[in-house]
Amino acid sequence: MFSGLLVCAGCGGNLNYHFNQKNASIEYFNCANNNRTRKTCDKTHYICVDFLEQVVLGEIRRLTRFACKYEDQFVKAVIGQSQKNAETECALKVES
Repeated sequence: MFSGLLVCAGCGGNLNYHFNQKNASIEYFNCANNNRTRKTCDKTHYICVDFLEQVVLGEIRRLTRFACKYEDQFVKAVIGQSQKNAETECALKVES
């Protein structure tokens, strides 16, 4: 679910999905730049999938509560962000 979306806080490299060979239910993402060949990231940056899912779900719940409580402000913020994204996309198309 999170593949291609996570980056290392230390070096900015991609976090790759892995699971424990002895216990496949232990899933995690770790820095692609901290391996035997690259070693360009000085720390072993990783995050467990279970923890990541809990954090994301907590943020979705927080955002949902905000949207319910402050519906007008939420709608304005979403529309504003959508307009910004559309303008950025148009500018990128013009440049290329």
